[in-house]
Amino acid sequence: MSGNIVYRLEPVLKQKEEAKNEATRALAVAQKKLDDIKREIENIKTLIAATKEEKKQKEQAFFERLSNESMLAKSIQVHQAEMKAVDLFIEEQLELERLKRIEEKNTLKEIDSAKDRLLETTREYKTMLKHKENYINEQKLLMHKKEQKEMDEISSLIYNFKGKGED
Repeated sequence: MSGNIVYRLEPVLKQKEEAKNEATRALAVAQKKLDDIKREIENIKTLIAATKEEKKQKEQAFFERLSNESMLAKSIQVHQAEMKAVDLFIEEQLELERLKRIEEKNTLKEIDSAKDRLLETTREYKTMLKHKENYINEQKLLMHKKEQKEMDEISSLIYNFKGKGED
């Protein structure tokens, strides 16, 4: 019986379903982006820590050589230049980490927005599904009432026909 009931808003329902699916995809993309950013931040932190450790070892080696022998001024200048380059590299990595933190913050906002959109589209989709269900039930009820009315009319005609036939 419900096979011949046509839900006129089926295209709208499909549109709501597509919007919900798109919101789900957008949330997944934003979440992946956040995961990638977090991984990059961890890589930067690891690189900074390794660079700081390398700098520490180089300075220790330099001071050991300095205490064991008399070093030329040129060797000291080379060491200072190397340390300055290492410090500059560390500063660049810290700046990169800061920028990644900003990107992470923006991505978190994207995720919140995507979650809100997903919630909204899911709610709209479920509302449309409920509307469709109610519409189909209403149509079934109307069809049932129409069939019942037709049956009553047929019964009445049969009763009237039998009643006239007995007179």
